[in-house]
Amino acid sequence: MEKTRKILIIDDNKDFLSILRECLEKNNYQVITATNGTQGIALFEQERPLIVLTDLMMPDMDGVDVTRHIKKIDTNVEIVFITGHEGVYSPTEYMRLGASDLLIKPVNLSYLLNVVDRCLCRSREKEMLQAQNAWEFTSSIIDNAMEGIIIINAQGKPIKSNPQFSMLLGYTKEELLCMKYFDFTEGRDKEKLRHTVSNVITTGSPDSVELFLISKDKKKFPALLKCSALKMGHGRITGVIIVARDMTEIKEAQEKINKAALYNRGLIEAHPDPLFLFSPKGLLTDVNDSALKLLSINREKIIESDLSCCFTDPARAKKGYRKTLQNGFLRNYEMLMRNFRGETIPVLFNGSIFT
Repeated sequence: MEKTRKILIIDDNKDFLSILRECLEKNNYQVITATNGTQGIALFEQERPLIVLTDLMMPDMDGVDVTRHIKKIDTNVEIVFITGHEGVYSPTEYMRLGASDLLIKPVNLSYLLNVVDRCLCRSREKEMLQAQNAWEFTSSIIDNAMEGIIIINAQGKPIKSNPQFSMLLGYTKEELLCMKYFDFTEGRDKEKLRHTVSNVITTGSPDSVELFLISKDKKKFPALLKCSALKMGHGRITGVIIVARDMTEIKEAQEKINKAALYNRGLIEAHPDPLFLFSPKGLLTDVNDSALKLLSINREKIIESDLSCCFTDPARAKKGYRKTLQNGFLRNYEMLMRNFRGETIPVLFNGSIFT
């Protein structure tokens, strides 16, 4: 049952509730009921119907107070007052109190249906207006975003793209809107993107995927696609927003870093003497095989540790480390190292800093 057909009725007369429930359910409305204001407010917060019919005179809380509480939860809800006293409120007065309409007991069931239908129409008009305003706001943000963005509806059809997305792939806006969202990929990447989009639509949770996009001129490049649900009135998922980022420069930079790391590692291992690399915090970040043999320990056990504990005089070791940082180098600094077999080894510590 769609949410816009859900109605909450609050009245302390159970027989009256049954009559209204039966009438409305026969006309395809989903009805929930409460016998007092406190229960009604709790049910409203839990069920979030778009239409509330509430009696004005109830023992614990009157209809005006109920309306005030419910409007704090949802200002767009349609509320109809029910009263057994004609002339209690004029249309201007009950509208000022937050109600959309007024029903007089005994309620004419045909008139009841007319009132509820009017409320339903007003709710849909509000939802459409909110959706339009939200869409205009979203479109403005998307058009001015720095990254390429395309929006697809729940059926997977592109409905909007920004200039940056056109620049990224080389297609015009008109061309993009005539394509399928997975036409910008090929092979396994198509299935990866389909799975990601399907997951976002199903769960409403954002997701991302790394794949290769293909531009109009057949250029293939790595990209990160961040997908999030497009939600309109009442949290209903109507599509997916896809933000595309060209990862070419990042991948190239990472490749250079990896190559530099391999080169540095080669230099470290090629050195015949034990080499220890420290971070500015004094923790070991790398060692060569000669150093591991000297310490009689595996690499995994020594990396990110404080090497000063491997000397017979840790305080002197830390002092030497501080001198290296202060002066930029250290030459022939005598110390006694203790390896993990308990053996002591005299060493000359020579250090320098690098950036």
